[in-house]
Amino acid sequence: MTKKIASMAIIAIAGSVASADSIGSFEMKYNGGGMLRSGLNYQAIESTSGGNVTHGSSVAGELKHQTRNRTGAATSLPQYLSTFCIELGQFTQGGYNDFEVVSIIEAPNPESNGPGDNAYGADVQRRVHAVVRSAIDAGFIDARLQPASGTTSAEMAAVQLGIWEAIWESGSDFDLSNGNSTLQGYNFGASNALNTALASLSVSATNYIALEASDFGVFKVNGLVALTSANAQDQLAIVPLPPAAFAGLGLLGAAGVVRRLRK
Repeated sequence: MTKKIASMAIIAIAGSVASADSIGSFEMKYNGGGMLRSGLNYQAIESTSGGNVTHGSSVAGELKHQTRNRTGAATSLPQYLSTFCIELGQFTQGGYNDFEVVSIIEAPNPESNGPGDNAYGADVQRRVHAVVRSAIDAGFIDARLQPASGTTSAEMAAVQLGIWEAIWESGSDFDLSNGNSTLQGYNFGASNALNTALASLSVSATNYIALEASDFGVFKVNGLVALTSANAQDQLAIVPLPPAAFAGLGLLGAAGVVRRLRK
């Protein structure tokens, strides 16, 4: 299977400024997995100032959470929501923890859990948007990151693996058999469903990422944000936001004509 995502430079989005300030706060707890594929051996290598750290997961797919005490933009969050993991240095928590709504650019919390001890930045944000948009296009998930009708656990696992690959792999590599983001000892031929889903996401995401920076609006997923906590695993979620909030989070594309991607 060919799974390559084109390399790209970190882009500066016109009119956006990365800020450590959240636009909403709330409490959230993990309610268990939704559609998950188990039996995996995923590993991500985190490059830190003190050397490389390896994180791992045996499952991938949809996570279920419950929220309460929502303020600011977080008031748009439903009580129950579907998320995907964007931080491997911490774990989901069954009890309530404080969370903030921030741009993907500013995740994770703490920053030391990101590659190179740094926040993800615009490069990762753009790659994650490309994967999620591709998953929506493919009919794997809906606009709230929930499984679409007929979605399988293999397809939900592919979405999660694609998100991890977008975060943890550098350069142009989008190959889960090697690099900083891998399925260790995994035989892709043993799971045609997962193999097919990953291939579909890879082709679509590659096409989106290859577009010019001014065409970010073609595949930008409105309301796609990071939910971060100092004490629990950060999550990717959809929070319906007004235009002003999008601008504050740096999610609006640069000025230019937005055209539809030709298939």
